[in-house]
Amino acid sequence: MNSPISFLGMPGLPPDLSTHGYELDSLTYWIHVLMAFLFVGWGAFFLYTLVRFRKGRNPKASYEGVKSHVSSYLELAVAVVEVVLLFGLAIPLWADRVNVDFLFRDPATLEVTEDVFEVRVVAQTFAWNVHYPGKDRKFGRTNNKRVNEENFIGLVRKKDDPNVADDLVTQDMLVIPVGRPVLVHLSSFDVIHSFFLPNMRVKHDAIPGMVFPLWFEALKTSSEAKREIYDEKLAAGDAKIVEAQAKYESDLAAGAADLVHPSQNPEVIRDFEIACAQLCGSGHFDMRGTFKVVTQEEFDAWLEKELTGDY
Repeated sequence: MNSPISFLGMPGLPPDLSTHGYELDSLTYWIHVLMAFLFVGWGAFFLYTLVRFRKGRNPKASYEGVKSHVSSYLELAVAVVEVVLLFGLAIPLWADRVNVDFLFRDPATLEVTEDVFEVRVVAQTFAWNVHYPGKDRKFGRTNNKRVNEENFIGLVRKKDDPNVADDLVTQDMLVIPVGRPVLVHLSSFDVIHSFFLPNMRVKHDAIPGMVFPLWFEALKTSSEAKREIYDEKLAAGDAKIVEAQAKYESDLAAGAADLVHPSQNPEVIRDFEIACAQLCGSGHFDMRGTFKVVTQEEFDAWLEKELTGDY
């Protein structure tokens, strides 16, 4: 589903790959409309006061001030609109992202249902640690005392917990399957960070000692989204894209083997990323990772390769 206001053009917003992103994009649009009215309205009022109360027209100062209450009514109206935006839209949208018990758990067992893709994300200065439960869909136990440079998430030994055997831990790399609700258990190892997936319209603080559930679902794969971006830039005549396309077509005509479309080249179209939206230290600027949406088959193959090291 595309944003209903996408045709109006929202400059600066990254491509939306999520099922819920259109709601947030619409909210962003209407907030900008409100701010535009406020800017024009108060700007006009300011210019009016400059002319209306200029020295030439009012040589003698009035100490009574403005007797009209129009400005008070306007301020009250703005406050009401902001309350509606906050309590009527923003907070319910946020609650929908973290309300997982009734959405994704079996009421009888409170176990996560089969269609949900579950993953843990642990923030750490200055990296994102991602813990996948493996094929058995059960997370292995962790222990902070076992955290070190080779085990940065603190997984216990396999003999202490058999569920660890097929777990996978990656750093600065989040891979999810398309078309499945993704349930993220978000936490932080040290200081406050903010988990931000711009292309999923997801952002939430990661706070030490707390675990926050949040969910989203991808509508399309990264490859599909990047191809769309590429085609748009090609149609717009982007010099770098036009050059890449010309080289690709030349190599294709020459019979080059194993060609990859340039839209899948990170140097041509940047990979989607995990960002930290909270100042967390001197390395905050570099705390980013790669975020990929793939098909279920591609994810299964990737997981198998990561677990076996069979490349």
